[in-house]
Amino acid sequence: MSETRPDAPRYLRQQDAPTADNAASVDVTDLLARFAEQAEELAEAKVRQENAEAALRKATREVTKERKAQREARKQLENDCRDLEAEVAQERRARTAAEAELSRVQDRVASLQQQLQIAQARLQQGGAEAEQQRPWWSRLGS
Repeated sequence: MSETRPDAPRYLRQQDAPTADNAASVDVTDLLARFAEQAEELAEAKVRQENAEAALRKATREVTKERKAQREARKQLENDCRDLEAEVAQERRARTAAEAELSRVQDRVASLQQQLQIAQARLQQGGAEAEQQRPWWSRLGS
């Protein structure tokens, strides 16, 4: 019989302590069960990670498409703005040219009116002189 010492481990002090073979088989079975659970958890985590990565790739593609669409829209707006600025500048030049032409026409009209007034004055003056130069007998019939 084995001696029992008070400072010896408890399983050594007990007479019906499990043998090393029994304890080892229980521990291995327990370890294998935990290992199987961990493998399942790992597989589930891997599936969740793959799903998350797929969702992230999809979101990244969508954001990339949106950015591309925004860049294209910005470029189109910039082009439209440049076109509009060019059109406004052309309209301003045309307006300036039209205003200059209007000013020239107004000056010409004023000049022609002055010439017309001079011509009318000469005609009136010439008509009076012609009346006076006619013989007196031709003036009687009028």
